[in-house]
Amino acid sequence: MWCFPIKKAILFGSYAKGTFDKDSDMDLAIFSDYFEKMGRVEGTAFLLLTAMDYDVDLEPIAFTAKEYMEPTGLVQEIIDTGKDIPITMDRVKGTITSPL
Repeated sequence: MWCFPIKKAILFGSYAKGTFDKDSDMDLAIFSDYFEKMGRVEGTAFLLLTAMDYDVDLEPIAFTAKEYMEPTGLVQEIIDTGKDIPITMDRVKGTITSPL
């Protein structure tokens, strides 16, 4: 389970469009202030290591919360065509976690 403050999680790509097949991966955009402290490559590497805990082919990409609030390019496309993933507040740890 991811334990850092997630502002927004969006499923995009073939799973969001309903065009996936058995070889498709699950594209996830993860928006968090946590990624302000690191670059996209380092943030995405962190997410990929975390995704290895799941028996699903996840392809997460790290974005800052600011990129969600001021979207351009790829982020705007993800927001326009993707599907929001519900996230819940963990009352014990005080962090927002993804149910994936």
